[in-house]
Amino acid sequence: MISTRSVYVAGPSSEFRRVQRFSLEVRGMGWNLTHPWWEEYLKLEAEERPESSLTREDLLTRADQDFEGVALAGLIIVLAPVPGHYTKNTWIELGFAFALRRLTESPQIWIVGELPERRFFSWKADRHFDTEGECLSALVSGGA
Repeated sequence: MISTRSVYVAGPSSEFRRVQRFSLEVRGMGWNLTHPWWEEYLKLEAEERPESSLTREDLLTRADQDFEGVALAGLIIVLAPVPGHYTKNTWIELGFAFALRRLTESPQIWIVGELPERRFFSWKADRHFDTEGECLSALVSGGA
């Protein structure tokens, strides 16, 4: 069941600390995080294990958890990568969210940050914010 106060925050795994910080701010505003995927990166870091140590099964489980998090969310917030960072999975999650919306009219999709010119699908988002602060302000004012 999708909650109107549920959110999935997508972003590059190379910026998981940025995603974590933003997600915790969103949670502090009373939103339910459907899947705090960045916690897995904190575990890897604590265990001093590289991401490359994950098995195929680990990766498939992560993909399923990410898709489930997107499917349960009433709002998807995509933190676009900052210059110098690269992501594929974030854009896959965004595509999955658009496909869900096509079928179910949910979730809302917001994107934060500079969009690469070639990511034309991202222009179909409901809202775009230049900064994380602008996005957080919209959440406070009930923009979702």
